[in-house]
Amino acid sequence: MLRLIALRLLESFFHHRWRYLLPLVLMVAASGVFLLVAPPQFEARGAVYVQRETLLGTLSAVRDGGSYQWSSPSQMTTTEVNALLRTDTFARSIIANTKWADRLQQGPREIDQVLIDFRRAVRVQAEGNNTVFFIGSDDNPELAQQLAGQTMRAYVDWRATSDRKDSEVAQAFFADLMKRYNAELEEKRQELRDYLIANPDPVRGDRPSEQKVEINRLEAAVDEATKRVNETREKEENARLSLSKATSDALQNYRVIDEPVLPNQPPSLLRRVAFTVGGFLAGGVLLSLLWMLFNIFVERRLVFPIDAHYGINAPVLALIPYRPITIPSTNPELAGGRVSNRLIDEKVVSGA
Repeated sequence: MLRLIALRLLESFFHHRWRYLLPLVLMVAASGVFLLVAPPQFEARGAVYVQRETLLGTLSAVRDGGSYQWSSPSQMTTTEVNALLRTDTFARSIIANTKWADRLQQGPREIDQVLIDFRRAVRVQAEGNNTVFFIGSDDNPELAQQLAGQTMRAYVDWRATSDRKDSEVAQAFFADLMKRYNAELEEKRQELRDYLIANPDPVRGDRPSEQKVEINRLEAAVDEATKRVNETREKEENARLSLSKATSDALQNYRVIDEPVLPNQPPSLLRRVAFTVGGFLAGGVLLSLLWMLFNIFVERRLVFPIDAHYGINAPVLALIPYRPITIPSTNPELAGGRVSNRLIDEKVVSGA
């Protein structure tokens, strides 16, 4: 089947090559118009160094969840930032600190448009294992700098706030649990004390067996409550340690290498031409390919022997090849002459 599709594509292209080259010519012409009409885009970029393991995290023995063996820190950060940029809340928090802030105060249609413009103007790019570039582009150089810088800072702040929030919730949970477990422990100890006061050691002999059983039960309850308190205290200490290092880790894990600077000139003309013409040319190739695929699935002629096999499930009996022939001319202006090299199209004669 793949062979049939390949043959059909080649046959369709060479029979209508000029028709399929037309989208390429039109797209190249459109790229020239775009270069003349569209204003140049200024780019500002900032760089952040990302790492997952810090000295503080190693010494405190507190690890982040998840496995990083299949993705580099820069790739994971890029994926996370791109996901955040698709959320309206995160995007609005960035736009509110740029020249586009007043557009958020307008109607719903303008708000939707500024969100679309923002996502087109900002992109994130991983470079190596630990470097992430935040890039802002616009025809206004100051706005391009703001978009790149605010996106970079918003992400670093979000990471610090997110880690700190998780630690705060965990610490509050275990602190509340400690109060309950301490109260239960004090209650179990009081029960043991009350029972011992009510049943003191006999002056002579041993305690009765039922008293020994009850004392053992009360002591086991106290030991169990003490164990719960100790385990909860350890977890609370880990949560407090995580809270203490959350901000420090954010500053160490995400270190700003380059702050976005105000671009003083747009990208070079050669780069603009290369990217623009390349993008439009790729679109033309895609349109031509889709057109060819549409034609080969709509066309029902039998051109190749394999068409008879897949199309009508019939054996091929004969194949008329291409042959150059000469046909006598009936045109009075060409009387006495011949029209040569007329080709008879190849036809498939099947046994259907």
